[in-house]
Amino acid sequence: MSELKFPIRIQLTSRLEDFEELFFQNGKLAMTLQSPVLFYFLWSIALLIIDILILSLTTVSNSAWFILIMIGIISVFWWYETTRLFYSRWQWWNQISMYMQKVSKIKYVEITLTEATFQIKIDEHEHILNWSNIGYVHFNQKYISIQGKEHFTIPYKSISTGDRELLKNVIRKQMRQAEDGLFRKEEIE
Repeated sequence: MSELKFPIRIQLTSRLEDFEELFFQNGKLAMTLQSPVLFYFLWSIALLIIDILILSLTTVSNSAWFILIMIGIISVFWWYETTRLFYSRWQWWNQISMYMQKVSKIKYVEITLTEATFQIKIDEHEHILNWSNIGYVHFNQKYISIQGKEHFTIPYKSISTGDRELLKNVIRKQMRQAEDGLFRKEEIE
């Protein structure tokens, strides 16, 4: 790579569709049926039905009480797990929805790379991270994720191909030059 001339400015297109592809599949939230919530819910219903069947079909002896109590305890555990998982997924979905509402209002995004900082300007708000303060960088097929004091997800579709490669190369170079911190080097190589 030739010598870089700082500051480097990269203009991003701000399209809600680019972010929706990261969080949604076929127009639905990616977590809908892939989560264990459905599994726990179905098992808890099955255990309760078994518990009710045993209770109604047998005369209650000492061994039957033990079985009923065990099935009841397991059913309560399954219901607890289902409720806990559903609540955490619901919170996650609300966070994604709020994030998508914010993204839909963005009009202008520009990244400025200097020798010392990674700067991202979103409308009138500017966020500045020193390279040494970036804790985590992850490149995959759909986006770049940068975490420091704040977390930034940059969909590849928002950046031109040339700018994408330039951004990746500058981030790799600057992170290697930054003093060792919390970031994972294997993620940037």
